[in-house]
This record gives sequence, C-alpha cells and structure tokens, in this order.
Amino acid sequence: SLVAGPFDLRGYRSVRLSFWSWLNTDWADYVKNSLEMSLDGRTWLLVLHNPEREDVANNAWSRWECGIGSWADDQPQVYLRWSYQVLAERAYPYSGWNLDDIQLCGRRR
Repeated sequence: SLVAGPFDLRGYRSVRLSFWSWLNTDWADYVKNSLEMSLDGRTWLLVLHNPEREDVANNAWSRWECGIGSWADDQPQVYLRWSYQVLAERAYPYSGWNLDDIQLCGRRR
C-alpha cells in the first residue's frame, strides 16, 4: 500500500482527487486494488476498487478523477491509501499499479 498524508484541507470545499494511473491486475477474487480515504489514519472509507469479474490490462497511462469533498471538505487531516493486495496464490502475475501526479484540488472558502 501507498499511504499519503495527512493533508490539511481546512478552508477548502468541493475537494477533488486526481491522479494518473497505469493499472494491470487480475480479477478481484485474486488481487484487490483499492483507493481509500481516512480522516484519522485508522478508519478507512472505500473510494474505488477494481472490477469483480474482469482483469484490467491498461496499455497506457490514464487520468482518474473523483470528488471526495463529501468526506474531505474542511478537514484538518486527510489520508489517502492506494492498495494492491494479492489474495490468492494462483493470481496471474500482472505488472501492478503505477501512480503519478497525484493532486488534491478544491475551492478556497
């Protein structure tokens, strides 16, 4: 897992998370990929995860963007966690999850 933060988002609203991703992974039964958010570094909220019954085989970088303002707006600390967890011994060996250019953007109050 990659954990980033804490980020101080006090004074910001309509917070959005964007990042570039190159994801290659087996089905969710074999490998779990997830993006989670936390306000305390202990309790995590699921933001997104890989599809249940299909692999993901990107052949280029793709930009992801999602609104996290309902959880992150005006919070004094926000943590983000990207996970790539092999769950089964028979998981197909894909290249994993590559991340770049992670940004948190919001409107200043």
